[in-house]
Amino acid sequence: MAAPLSPSPPPPRPPPPPKPPIPTAGGGTTLGGGDCSDTQAVFDSTNMYRQWHQAPPLTWSVTLAAAAQSYALQLASQRCALIHSGAGPENLLTMTRYPKPDASCNVAVNAWYQEVQYYNFSAPQPFVDNWPKGIGHFTALVWRAATKFGCGMARADVPMSAVPGGYAGCKVVVCRYGDVANVATNMEFLKNVSPRI
Repeated sequence: MAAPLSPSPPPPRPPPPPKPPIPTAGGGTTLGGGDCSDTQAVFDSTNMYRQWHQAPPLTWSVTLAAAAQSYALQLASQRCALIHSGAGPENLLTMTRYPKPDASCNVAVNAWYQEVQYYNFSAPQPFVDNWPKGIGHFTALVWRAATKFGCGMARADVPMSAVPGGYAGCKVVVCRYGDVANVATNMEFLKNVSPRI
């Protein structure tokens, strides 16, 4: 009599499907161009906030990210000065601290979104009534007509006698929205800044 066969092991589980590639404005799938250590988080949270406000997702532009990175380096060389470039729609965030800040950028996206609490979606004149409240970072982030963006980050040492070693660190984050954002009319704000759904 033949010995009973041992049960065969279960078949291996198939590997999980790969995450879909991130679309970029150039048709590629890279999130390059800037020095943010958490570019994927920046991309994901930006598009999450946009979805909340009925805006289509943005694609990542390596060209915009490289331009944002170049400008971030320029600002970092000026002790992370907070000065807009005038090169189109952009959001800036700077911080100076000890210990020195890390290379992440998503903290900026989350901070810009917090301005939503000051925006009155039922204001009779959406631009005139809301703009003085300092909501421009939020509105650039969720501006419906925008289609692409890119971000960069740079850091520098800042002399500060009150800290060990005499230096703190500063960080500047720059995100550029290549097409359009914050067009200063009531009608454009009505069309491009929608309430959260």
